[in-house]
Amino acid sequence: IWRCRDCTFPRILCRRCMRVTHRENPLHRVECWNGQFFQRAHLREVGTYLLNSYVCVVHTNGLHDICLVYCTCQGIENGHADLMFNRFVPSTFDKYSTLFTTAVLDDFRMANLEMKASTYQYFQALRRKTNPTNPMAVPSRYRELLRMSRQWRSLKKLKWSGFGHTGSDYRNPIPGELTLFCPACPQPNINLPANWAEDHDRCD
Repeated sequence: IWRCRDCTFPRILCRRCMRVTHRENPLHRVECWNGQFFQRAHLREVGTYLLNSYVCVVHTNGLHDICLVYCTCQGIENGHADLMFNRFVPSTFDKYSTLFTTAVLDDFRMANLEMKASTYQYFQALRRKTNPTNPMAVPSRYRELLRMSRQWRSLKKLKWSGFGHTGSDYRNPIPGELTLFCPACPQPNINLPANWAEDHDRCD
């Protein structure tokens, strides 16, 4: 028998029901009854898969070993586009073995911004979520997270600056091109009166 640690309303389920109910939640943490207690297990053991190779998926609740099956439908150009469409970011585009969810990259960016958490501290927390009793047994993906966090920030800045619509060269943005327009700041010919320079009450 099986149970899920991450479901809002956890139930005791058989192997088949666990697989069926978690088709759309492949990153939930599950446990299996071994005759004495519920021990940690993986959803791959009940036949849950993502998209035929095993990859490590880094999510907000820890690291997961998931079976990856690519879509072969007509019109799908490559596996990378399929992954990005499903909000998985590969750590590299050449023989990757690690995927990061967009949720964990956004969560780390917020933790770094608000709590000043370093990449090392954040990954150690993910290790403890994966295996609280022996976090060092969890394979290290620290260097991958370090690289992906910088790449994710860069992609976010390009997105916020509208590079997908302007046709500009995203590889070599000119100085100031990634600066966001502030509608609240005084801008001549935009939100200032025509005679603003002649206003005697303005502060120089």
